[in-house]
Amino acid sequence: MRKLCFIVLAVWLMTGCGRKEPPQAWVDKGEPRIAHLKLINAGPSKKLKLQLADGEGGVGYQLERSEIDPYCQCPSTWHPFTEVPPSRSYEGKTLERMLRFEIGGHYFLYRVRAVDALGRLGQWSETFKADEKK
Repeated sequence: MRKLCFIVLAVWLMTGCGRKEPPQAWVDKGEPRIAHLKLINAGPSKKLKLQLADGEGGVGYQLERSEIDPYCQCPSTWHPFTEVPPSRSYEGKTLERMLRFEIGGHYFLYRVRAVDALGRLGQWSETFKADEKK
C-alpha cells in the first residue's frame, strides 16, 4: 500500500498541473521597425542612413543583397550581407553604412529590416538600387 501511494504521488508530481510550455517573454513594445531610411550619394558608393524604433530589449538590423541578373534585369536570390546585433543604444540613433551598387560589372539591390533582442523581425524595406534616392 505504501509503495502504491508513493507511485501515485510520483506520477502526480511529474504530471503536475498548469501550462506545459516554455515561459513566454513579456512584450511591451510593438515589432521592431525602421523609423527613417535615406540614401545619400558618396562618390561611387551611397551612404545608407537609418533610424530604428520600437522592439523589445534593444534593436538592430539585417541587410540583404541581391545581384541583378544581366539578362532579365531582375533580382536573383537574396543573400545576407550585414547583420548588426540588437542593442538598446541603437534605438532612435542614426546608423550609417556605405553600400556599393556596382562591383566589377555586377549590379546589386539591397533591402533592410529591423530585428529586436527577442528575435522578432520587422518588415523588409522597399528594395533600393543605385539610381534611386530615398
